[in-house]
This record gives sequence, structure tokens and C-alpha cells, in this order.
Amino acid sequence: MRALKHSISLFTLFVLAGLVGSPLPAQVVGSGTGGNCFPFGCVYPGSSGTRYQQVYDASNFSGSGYLEEIRFFLHTEGGFRPGTYEIFFSTTTAPVNGLDLSDFDSNLGADNFLFGSYFLSGWAPTILSFAGSPFHYDPSLGNLLMDIRFTSSGGPEGLASFQTDNGTAAGWYSRAHDYGGGYEDWGLKTEFVFADATSTVPEPATMTLLATGLAGMATARRRRKD
Repeated sequence: MRALKHSISLFTLFVLAGLVGSPLPAQVVGSGTGGNCFPFGCVYPGSSGTRYQQVYDASNFSGSGYLEEIRFFLHTEGGFRPGTYEIFFSTTTAPVNGLDLSDFDSNLGADNFLFGSYFLSGWAPTILSFAGSPFHYDPSLGNLLMDIRFTSSGGPEGLASFQTDNGTAAGWYSRAHDYGGGYEDWGLKTEFVFADATSTVPEPATMTLLATGLAGMATARRRRKD
């Protein structure tokens, strides 16, 4: 009887795992051969340093999913430019190397979405990770735009820089900002962590397994009563 219960439990776990589904793999965009302190570590003198955008070509992504986390990788040790960073995502028609460099709002997609708001200060970590409210992205509908809006809390710039491709991004991404210079084929190497867009919808085969398993469990209960 204990063996029967154990078998049923294992089957139930197997079916539930099928219902959850497999997430898309984490996807890294960029090679990160250089380093740059925009937007987290510094701003050029005389520049505003309040808006940073980066557009990623849709071909970088293997499928649609819910974007749950992004990561950037430290290049040179240092501190953050202290303040609040609001990160938005949208699906945009703006091309890589074709962002409007002054009218930032014109680059936004109709599904512009607040991913999260984060306060940064102190020393920058080796991996800078932001987990946020899931954003559904489908690369068949356009490129992915990241829009970062900064509000300073005062204090000195920390000068931390993160891995970038400085003029060598080869069409993976480009940026628009009011931090200084460097636009076409410039940008932060980025890792995207997705959950599968269909993870909550069971496949027909999974539903058949579930029905079979439930029937088996009902039969086992009847036998136990006899």
C-alpha cells in the first residue's frame, strides 16, 4: 500500500511539472568587450543624465515569453550614481541604429510597461540584477526597447562601468540617451531571464496524462476500501 501511495505521488509530481512547462533559457545579448559608465555610474559634464534607452533587435530572442529579470555585468569597479532608476519595457517599431536621439518618447511602443523602480547607491556588484513585474515580449511583433529614467538623490558619481560594446555591437542593439556621446552600435551587454509564455496552458498530451492519473488514483482508493 505504501508503494502504491508513493507511485501515485510521483505521478502527480510528474503531471504537475508538465503543467508548469519549461521556461525559455536565459538569453545574453552582446559580447561585452568594452566598458561604459552610462547609465549607472556617471554622466558627462554638462549633460542631463536623466534618460537612457537601449533597443534590442528582435532576432536576438528565440521566442516569446514573460521577461522577469535582467542582468548587467561589471567591467570596472566603482560605485553607483546614487538615485532612483525606473525601468520600462515596450515593443517598438524603432530600428537598431535608428532611435530618435532627442525625442525619447517617440521611441516607445504602445505597450510601454513599468518593469520596476529601484534605488541604487554604494558599491556596484559583479552582477547587477533587476527583478520586476513580468513583461510579455513577442519578438515577432517588433524590437525590444528598454527605457531607464533616472532621478538623482544627490551625492558624488561612483564611476562604476558595466560591460558594453562601444561601437562594435554589430546590430545587436543601439542606444539613445542624454548622458553624453556614443549611440549607434553602442550598448550594455544584457542577460534576459524569461518565463515561458505558455507555461500556464497545459498541452493536450499533458491533459490526457492528468486524466489517466486521476482515474488511476480513484481506482486505487476504491480498491483500498474493498
